Amino acid sequence: MKSYIFLTSNLHVVGGQQLYITSKAKWLKNNGYRVNIIASAKGEIYINDLKQYKDNIIEELTVIPYWFNRRKRNSIIEKVTKIIGRVDDDIIIESSNQPISVWGEIIAKRLNAKHLFFSLQEKNTFRTKDLYEYLAFKLKRGELAGIKEETFRTVFKYNWKSVPKLRAYMSNIPEDYEYELLNELKPVRYTIGMIGRLGKPFVLPVIKEINEFVSHHKDDSFNLIMIGGSSNKKNYKRIKSYCEKTDNLNLYVTGFIYPIPLQLIQIPDVFISSAGSSIISAHYNKITISIDSQDYNPIGVLGVTTQNTIYRDSDEPIMKLDDLLADVLINSKYKQEEINLKVSIFNPDYSDHIEFLNKSADTIDYYDFDFNKPKYKVGQFIINCLGSTGIKNLKRIRSKL
Repeated sequence: MKSYIFLTSNLHVVGGQQLYITSKAKWLKNNGYRVNIIASAKGEIYINDLKQYKDNIIEELTVIPYWFNRRKRNSIIEKVTKIIGRVDDDIIIESSNQPISVWGEIIAKRLNAKHLFFSLQEKNTFRTKDLYEYLAFKLKRGELAGIKEETFRTVFKYNWKSVPKLRAYMSNIPEDYEYELLNELKPVRYTIGMIGRLGKPFVLPVIKEINEFVSHHKDDSFNLIMIGGSSNKKNYKRIKSYCEKTDNLNLYVTGFIYPIPLQLIQIPDVFISSAGSSIISAHYNKITISIDSQDYNPIGVLGVTTQNTIYRDSDEPIMKLDDLLADVLINSKYKQEEINLKVSIFNPDYSDHIEFLNKSADTIDYYDFDFNKPKYKVGQFIINCLGSTGIKNLKRIRSKL
């Protein structure tokens, strides 16, 4: 039986990354793979299917391996291989962000495994020439992919379109059950919904635009229901402070919740979301404004004027959220429009991911990182002396090293 190992940042939020890994792990198990998931951050796990991996947390994976000396790197690799256990068949390792993908490469070398770096980040950069050369190496071998072509645009400035894209199904499929918040909602004229993590970069700009729109319609009352949470309390406080500026807007935040209560999807008159979260509401025939992850402006009404959920096409004009909300809510412009989606979050099929790996380089080779450069010695010394405290301090100062 083949083994498939996910290396990811955390399991304790309900975001696109966790939902994708949950759905793919289920598909892999149904197709004869043994699956294991290893993460780098602790926290309360909300998704039931991920709770079985609660002990598979190695916090050092948060930091790129450059900052550990050889002895410590080997110790961390041993922790990972101990979790994986003995495997007598092929191993595939999939990593989801740059720092953890470097770990994925050196762990794959230790285990003689295939390593796919499938970036779930909407934007990628690189800090060193070594990292650029590593990404170029993975691209050449067919072991690099992103959720969109634009994922590696800032890395490969002249040939970014050559980076393959794979679909990451993010299936927080709503279920019908009683939910306390439903009894707390105040009666209003209009309800706006948002789905996704509160810390997403587009959230605060969108909240500002919503407040601007609401302030233009003082004679109407509004509820804003945010289905999602954040590990950082500051994100909620910022959102709350903006919403308190307008007397005719009531804010409701669910926090992390899984699955989404179906009734919460049915209440809003319009949703504003990005990426996979926007597909959820649109699937239930709710008017959904999808937001561009680069400029945080609306792409359009999903399934009506656009099929894009992360980036707009070059022929799609930049729109103002204030104008689009007026069209949807005040003018009822899209009320009779049929919503047609080209993608679905239900019954995801990851056979194209396996096909992608089958077409990658059939020779065994790994990027040869140089972890002994003098500029990394300062960071290695800090971590060696201070342990986990050193890791936290290094995150603050490593950009200056």
